[in-house]
Amino acid sequence: MSADNGSKLGIQISIVQSQISNRELWNAALATMERATFAQSWEWGKAKETAGWTAVRWLEGPFERPSAMAQGLARRLPGLGLGVLWVPRGPIAREEGSARMGGVLRAIRRWAARHACAIVWVSPYHAREPERDAALAAAGFRRSLLNEETVPGTFWLDLTREESELRARMSENWRRNLDRGVRAGLRVRSGTEAALVEEFLGLHGRMSRRKDLPERVGRELLLALVREGGDGRGARIFLVDGSAGGAIAGAAVLGAGGSCAYAWGGSLGPGEGGEAGAANRLHWEICRWARGVGYRRYDLEGADPRSPVYEFKRRMGGEAEPLTGIWEWSRFPACVAAGLLAARWLRDRRGTRGEA
Repeated sequence: MSADNGSKLGIQISIVQSQISNRELWNAALATMERATFAQSWEWGKAKETAGWTAVRWLEGPFERPSAMAQGLARRLPGLGLGVLWVPRGPIAREEGSARMGGVLRAIRRWAARHACAIVWVSPYHAREPERDAALAAAGFRRSLLNEETVPGTFWLDLTREESELRARMSENWRRNLDRGVRAGLRVRSGTEAALVEEFLGLHGRMSRRKDLPERVGRELLLALVREGGDGRGARIFLVDGSAGGAIAGAAVLGAGGSCAYAWGGSLGPGEGGEAGAANRLHWEICRWARGVGYRRYDLEGADPRSPVYEFKRRMGGEAEPLTGIWEWSRFPACVAAGLLAARWLRDRRGTRGEA
């Protein structure tokens, strides 16, 4: 453990950097954070190693009650002799002091400089607030142009509410379609078996081709996530069987601490055997399962008004929340151009292989 006394507030900050090698300690510390996310879990870092990334971790304060923590993913850019460092949905900080993550941010910068990283991206998974933006700017980061591709935000459901209250917050049309799916006999099954993963990937692939979109999740990554997830709480597949049998909709749900998220989805279209109410049944059963295993928050992923599923999430009772978004730091000004190339390279890999 090393000490960083560089805080402008004169507060001594203890940083555990890349020496962290204990899965249980890391995940236990993450579970104490209200805004824990799957992308900061040990399992996500391990699974990403199958795609060539290296996980690096930082923690500020004691493991029993850290004030901030971050898991980054690093890799080299082919042929450039430079690297990139991506901190997905991190750093995360304790809510009562979430703007004070400067120690972790400086540790990330020092690591990036030592390892010749052309650019660093961070994306704290917190509601956007002026104090947090100021903390990022003070640490040398600036808002990334990657934010122009989508609106940083999400919809989420408070799972501490009773089921009756969750239903009451849905729009009348959303509840009607949910009940329609129940009457049609749409059945939801879930688990972590490899066969379920393959079924889901088939649905995801068909939906992607139908909508002319890149497939967003890679087979090896999803299998690794399910394998690393162990008991099925950290990664689980959900499938909705149609009235005539066979999966017609599905989702891969990932979680950590008190929060789980709809990471990827797939479905059949109306002309392929899809049925009304399938998506409603899917999300409702995910909510019921998540409440049963102790999750307090269900993240519906994305709150871009331009998205065709924006209204579906809003009518489900989701609470829209603007997020801090992606911020970046370049090692030196000349790296800005290289950073933009790296951003495009990372975006392409995310779109075509589901690896980022």
